[in-house]
Amino acid sequence: MNNSNPFPLVSIYVLNHNYSQYLKCAIDSCLQQTYPNIEILLIDDGSTDDSSSIIDSLTVDKNIKVIKQQNLGLIKSCNTAISHTHGKYILRLDADDYLHKDAIKELVRKMEEDEEIVLVFPNYWEVDINNTPIREVQRFNFDTEVTLFNLPAHGAVTLFRRDFLIAIGGYDESFSRQDGYFIWLKAIQDYKVSNVTKPLFYYRQHPVSLSSDKASLLHTRTQILKKHTSTYPDLKIFSILPVREEKLNGEIFALQPLGSKLLIDWAIESSLASSSIQKTIVSTESNSIIEYLKKNYDNALIIHKRKPENAYNNVGLQNTIDEVLNARLELADYDYFFLHSVDYPLLASHFFDAAVSLAKIFHSTSIVSTVDDESVFYKHDGRGIFPLEKDELRVERDILYRKSGGVNLRLLIDYVNNKKLLTNQTANLDIDQSSSLKVNSQLTLELANLYIKKLNENK
Repeated sequence: MNNSNPFPLVSIYVLNHNYSQYLKCAIDSCLQQTYPNIEILLIDDGSTDDSSSIIDSLTVDKNIKVIKQQNLGLIKSCNTAISHTHGKYILRLDADDYLHKDAIKELVRKMEEDEEIVLVFPNYWEVDINNTPIREVQRFNFDTEVTLFNLPAHGAVTLFRRDFLIAIGGYDESFSRQDGYFIWLKAIQDYKVSNVTKPLFYYRQHPVSLSSDKASLLHTRTQILKKHTSTYPDLKIFSILPVREEKLNGEIFALQPLGSKLLIDWAIESSLASSSIQKTIVSTESNSIIEYLKKNYDNALIIHKRKPENAYNNVGLQNTIDEVLNARLELADYDYFFLHSVDYPLLASHFFDAAVSLAKIFHSTSIVSTVDDESVFYKHDGRGIFPLEKDELRVERDILYRKSGGVNLRLLIDYVNNKKLLTNQTANLDIDQSSSLKVNSQLTLELANLYIKKLNENK
């Protein structure tokens, strides 16, 4: 490997914050690349462990540039890397991960095939703290199989054209994380993206990974989506919240206390808090619920009394939607509508805004809230049961998404024409664990109350 080249073709920057135990593995994986034209930059972002001494020992007599800085965070460090490297291509490697020896060679080969491609990413292995492979993560082939680009590349170990990063102004420092998502939206808007369907890096799974804080990550993602779509035309959105007069221990379930409010209040206030929703409509057959709504929300929402037969459990929600549309003719000029549920009271309101931003970007006719379900599912073949997914392989086409959170965004004109809530152009909206908690029994109501109590104690 020729590290003496003053104008290297590929720049790898290793970003470290208190990952001293993994540094050698990460640096060695860069030095052992079979691709010959590489420069390496190691950024220590204010580590407080023994990273400094380990960095000194690893970089002595090696052509590795080192920057030791106060803790600036991920995004600012990425911009620092752009300004201190020189390659035609640039790639970030987090210090707790490491590369396959052919990673740069394979990624550059793909990038060089088409000058319009601005980023290339590979499949990867998830490994534990001892470098033992857990499973391979396989993505679709973005050249031949993907038409909806709502599932981004992994933020790290993606090869970028430097000219592209400079053209978009680098990384947006108003965000502290989700750098890959910001860049992804910029890339798919005006450029081409591609991937290599080989596992070319090793992504470490451990309790202190940034990605374990999913609620904060997804909130940042919503902020990125809103900023990205701030110049898009506004959409007219209304929401429908159907509420049945179901009872628990003789009391209407939707009027049960949850924290300092009632169950129904959480769902209503989540909709009202969304900056994307202009009208919130509650549809119910219950006189008691209607009386409560008039007393507490009469000027803030539209109350619709639906026919009792449309509230039956075996009757589809399309009947309620159609009844609302027929009763409120002014809704005909709206673009999209939400159908959500009182069963998910802890749904964060920003997910409504995220769904609308996704609709603007991808022109989806429907969007549903989901969680990536990593449960092991089995199928019976007559001789016994067997897992649907091999433990050592996670193939994108086999990933199961569980509908959860009760968010369903639908293009109104398409619904009117087809009368279906899901379409062939349905995108998924990833939500966090608390937002996906379904409260529909005494047990889950008690769990939700315990969760809220814990949140209040930690404030």
